[in-house]
Amino acid sequence: MRRAYAYSARGVNEAIQVGATIPSRGTMRILTLNLRAGGGTRIPALVEALVARDADVLVLTEFRIGPSGTRLLDLLRQHRYEVHLHNDPPAGTNSAVIVSRLPLTSERSPHHRIVAAELHGIQLRGIY
Repeated sequence: MRRAYAYSARGVNEAIQVGATIPSRGTMRILTLNLRAGGGTRIPALVEALVARDADVLVLTEFRIGPSGTRLLDLLRQHRYEVHLHNDPPAGTNSAVIVSRLPLTSERSPHHRIVAAELHGIQLRGIY
């Protein structure tokens, strides 16, 4: 099963949610979002919008290491998004992060703007 939905909201460019069947769990929901310059003061509203979609995995672009990135990951952790994968980009540099409520296997990426993971045989890539 594969369904795609486009979302648009203030401060959000676009997000696509795709349902994929995984064994013993049913549907896995993946959502991607461009944070726009790391999210800044919009982080609480962005987290609220992301959590409301109840996705299992989030692929976020324009993620930035630093106070905004830390705040974003801390708020998502409060909503059971425990797994955070990124390639340690230089502070203040746009990159991608995969955040998940499900266990992921990290894969090596050649550049800090690419984050890669595998989940139940599904290969995920976050590319900025």
